[in-house]
Amino acid sequence: MKESPYSEKDWNDYAQSHQSIMTSAMYKLNQAVASQMKGRVIDLGCGTAKVAPFVLEEAAVTNYTGIDYSSKMVDHARRMLEKFSYKPSKVFCVKIEDFTSSQNFDSALSINSYYAWTDPLRVLSHIRSLLNEGGVFILATPNKKIDMPKLLRASDKEIINHPFYQDFRKMNLDFCNNDGALFVDMNELITQVQSVGFQVSEAHQRFYLGGLNFITMTK
Repeated sequence: MKESPYSEKDWNDYAQSHQSIMTSAMYKLNQAVASQMKGRVIDLGCGTAKVAPFVLEEAAVTNYTGIDYSSKMVDHARRMLEKFSYKPSKVFCVKIEDFTSSQNFDSALSINSYYAWTDPLRVLSHIRSLLNEGGVFILATPNKKIDMPKLLRASDKEIINHPFYQDFRKMNLDFCNNDGALFVDMNELITQVQSVGFQVSEAHQRFYLGGLNFITMTK
């Protein structure tokens, strides 16, 4: 297995600004993902669980589970869930491919996590194994057209004076400029998810100025 292009320190350093900043582009993406969640939900590569409040407000959702391998991200996620504990929720610090559960999930999501995976097919296959038959999985991840400087110029107009914004800005530029980042074309991503047994029901690039692959699929 190849080495991750990002270190644990990278993610830990990103945790504070990641939790603190919500751009309008991120808000719209979180809304779109949450609207398709139902029942028992698992968030794979949840970061600081910023999507959790959106998910937990959905009437069809019964509970939320977050998975992330960064200890700092998980610490922040747990604090986030304390503030938005509309329904049962929990977060585990573990690699996605190592997580096990006594019960499968009705829906799953993974936002801006795929690009750091070292073995995507293994992770995708494991995610599928965590879902009930007919379960929904939404995967949202940057593609090669991602224009982070342009996205951040839009964010500058919204939150330029936020105390954590400059850290957030720098980390996002660094992440996108990492030569090891797994930014893949939509066709390649569709081929991968289908190869592990998912059925694709929708695929588009309507978020992040076309720089984000958004795939809805079922087991």
